[in-house]
Amino acid sequence: MGSPVKPLRTDEGGAPSLRRNLQCEAKVRAAAILPPMQRTNLTLYFLAQVVFVSGSVLIVTLGGIVGSAMAPHPSLATLPLSLMVVGTALATVPAALLMQRIGRRLGFACGALLAVSGALLAVLGLEINSFTLFTAAVGLIGATLAFSAQF
Repeated sequence: MGSPVKPLRTDEGGAPSLRRNLQCEAKVRAAAILPPMQRTNLTLYFLAQVVFVSGSVLIVTLGGIVGSAMAPHPSLATLPLSLMVVGTALATVPAALLMQRIGRRLGFACGALLAVSGALLAVLGLEINSFTLFTAAVGLIGATLAFSAQF
């Protein structure tokens, strides 16, 4: 059967005390929303997702412009963006398997290391005006999105 209904709190005269009942209900709701540890985890996941995805937003915003300036042929201008999507698609299953094997914490650390490597290679590609290096680096950054999809 169902759980028994709890009686309402009453005031001194035996009448139900609406104010006391509402106060108790508010305390129960506030505690049931999220415990402190879960709030901390949710905040950390949110911030990590922002950091991971900000690189892809930057690539989508500037990748076509940079690609058109560096590409040997105008038809290749959006190749970096395409390789970012391909990198994400190719790395999704391996990222999940890696995290299953070594754990989420180390998996996300590997994804962050991959992101830093991709960003540094992209900067180097821009610095030496190498379209090939920039395109490969953007593909690597796309692979990091596979890790961020595991949040």
